[in-house]
Amino acid sequence: MNDRRPFNNAGYAGGSAANPQLSTISQIQSSESANYNGLQIFVQQTVTRGFSISGFYVWSKSLQSEDLDTTGNTGNSTNTEPEDNRNRYLDRQRSDFDQRHVSAISFVYKPNYGIQNFVMRNLVNGWTITSIIRVQSGNPFNITTGTDTNQDGVTNDRPNPAPGITPHLTNNGRSRSAMIQNWVDIGQFCRSDAAVTLANGTQTPACPQNGAGPAGSDGTLRQNALDAPGRRSVDASIFRDFRFKERVTFQLRGESTNVFNLTNLPAPLTGSATTINSGPATFGHINAGISGGSFGNRVIQVGGRILF
Repeated sequence: MNDRRPFNNAGYAGGSAANPQLSTISQIQSSESANYNGLQIFVQQTVTRGFSISGFYVWSKSLQSEDLDTTGNTGNSTNTEPEDNRNRYLDRQRSDFDQRHVSAISFVYKPNYGIQNFVMRNLVNGWTITSIIRVQSGNPFNITTGTDTNQDGVTNDRPNPAPGITPHLTNNGRSRSAMIQNWVDIGQFCRSDAAVTLANGTQTPACPQNGAGPAGSDGTLRQNALDAPGRRSVDASIFRDFRFKERVTFQLRGESTNVFNLTNLPAPLTGSATTINSGPATFGHINAGISGGSFGNRVIQVGGRILF
């Protein structure tokens, strides 16, 4: 019976057993931990001459011992399998939702000018203008080798930093087109089992024995080590109520998300753009902008409501 057969290490997480006389272990456990530390600042100005404003800023860091944001169980999917079950400390990482800086400011303005002319006074006054300004750091993303580098039956392996290099984002001079072409350079990483081909056709040799685990084959680059581009947007609305009867009001509204149509970029696409073995043609590339929501392209809508 399987529960009495010796454990075959090569068969962890459902990998094929090297010796058919030995058994595998399927591991699902809820034993992980997470911690969050942050500084939160909130400022509010109450209504003064029809104008009020409030805003907050959060500086924080969230860490977790395993990727818990998909299934919540270690070993329940490829995403939650540790790189090396014997070196679990390597998977201590930033949470998928970790953002170093998050800030938002909102304001409401209701003009009330003492204009003598009756027509002009009613044209200018009575409107409500609102806006929300959002500025955020990018979410972290993960880089893998795309192969079972340490040969433990799990392909969730990560590379090492190339000798003498601390992985960082490419300095693109704030050029959006340059960011899309090369958000992170493949030449900053190396694998213990093979050379890495660079964009100019040269190769970074296989890593020296600077990894962890047996033969240094466990990559030491942490999960979620790098950030996607930051995001910013300005949403706004303007509306006014027109009372027709005591209990019937018509509200005219105009709204827009991302008023200035600012371009916000996502992280490189998980898979081809974040795996070393995909090669320099796709690695580190950003394929498109963010679609939908406040950080997507500008959306303008005009409408009316009848309130009764």
